Amino acid sequence: TITGNKLFDGHVSQMYLDNSLRGGVPVLLGDIDDKSHSLNVDEDNRIKVYHLFSRIHGDLERDYNDFVVEPTFFSEGPGNFRDIAQNRRNDVIINPRIGSFNVKLFLTFIQADGYNPLSVEAVVFTIDDKEECNRLAAVAVGYADGHRADREALAAILCAGSFRPGQLADLIEKQNIFLMTNLPDLIDNVAASATISPMAVSKDGYWADHWTYYIDLIDSYLKIYPDLEEKLLFDQELPYYFSSRVVRPRHQKYVLSASFNGKWHHVRQLNPSFNDPSRLEQMHHYVNNSSGWFKIDAHYHHDMRGEIVK
Repeated sequence: TITGNKLFDGHVSQMYLDNSLRGGVPVLLGDIDDKSHSLNVDEDNRIKVYHLFSRIHGDLERDYNDFVVEPTFFSEGPGNFRDIAQNRRNDVIINPRIGSFNVKLFLTFIQADGYNPLSVEAVVFTIDDKEECNRLAAVAVGYADGHRADREALAAILCAGSFRPGQLADLIEKQNIFLMTNLPDLIDNVAASATISPMAVSKDGYWADHWTYYIDLIDSYLKIYPDLEEKLLFDQELPYYFSSRVVRPRHQKYVLSASFNGKWHHVRQLNPSFNDPSRLEQMHHYVNNSSGWFKIDAHYHHDMRGEIVK
């Protein structure tokens, strides 16, 4: 930003830095040909949005807001729902190719009971087609017989379950897989073939003003794509997020707490949520037998027939 006021320019720069560190810097992956360069995320499903450096904001006066930004490829970290949502409000204005990504991402975190998880993590990539994993590995490593071990190792990583770009790069380095192509090209090719899924951790918090950020994200999107309002609101199907945590009824979470001198009482809310064993049992129906981790489907609400509710 360059204006006639240097102080204002500095303020804008600092605000952009703050938004980038809290909401993350969006990068587009999957740009693999001339066609994709001219399209946005909604027009080409090969293009994926990935936010770098997102994290809890780490205010010095708040010990509970500690944060870690790992020194890894595609470094990112989890952050609280509200912080990340409010700092991504201008993503689509700065980079219109992001399209409705953030709107869909955060709306997907709504649970059937109206609540949402506290901590938002980076999206994960999955490739379920084994033949596609083999093809990507062959392109990256080479087709020669001498590269067979590296080719099989890379294909196994790609098809083992969900992963993030930084984890993929780290595994390639640790397993000494020799690439015939460069790493950015591999990541783009993998992203173009992969499906992305939102990830979150419920923890035990919820803010009553979260719904206002949905409106902000939608308003920002419509400033760039005003003609797509009807399509956004009525032509999209999104799953309901599912977690093991349940909010207790009011008569259980509100208590009277004695004041410091014992003369009066305060109304306090304590232990407002808990892990519901029945919901945990349902989630354990969707476990990756290889890794022991929950599959993506474990985090979505299912009906009695086992189908994802949208």
